[in-house]
Amino acid sequence: MSDIQLTQRDYLAAIQAAQSINATHELYDALVGLCGCYIEQGLTQEASDVLAFVLLQNDLAVDTYDTAIEYFEDLESRICPRVILDAKTFAQEVDLEDIIWYVLPTT
Repeated sequence: MSDIQLTQRDYLAAIQAAQSINATHELYDALVGLCGCYIEQGLTQEASDVLAFVLLQNDLAVDTYDTAIEYFEDLESRICPRVILDAKTFAQEVDLEDIIWYVLPTT
C-alpha cells in the first residue's frame, strides 16, 4: 500500500472543512500536516509558529502530538533559537481562530 502525499492545498481544504464542523482533532492534525509542507518549502518561521501553538493544546491525538513534536524538535535543532523563542511567545498570545486566520490564504 502506498502513502498518499497531501499537498498544501489539501491541508488548507482540510483545515477549512474541520473548522466548519468544529472537528478540532482533525483541525490540529491538518495544521501539523500543513507544517510539514511549510518545512519542505523552507517556511520555518510559519511552521514554528503553528507547531508551537499546536503543542500547547491539551486535547491532541497521540499521533498528532508525536508528529508535531518531531517537526518542532527538528526545527529547534537547525534554525535560529530566536525564531523558536518568538514562536513560543506567539503561541501563547493567539487562539485557534487566530491560527486559522494565520494559515489560510487571503483572497
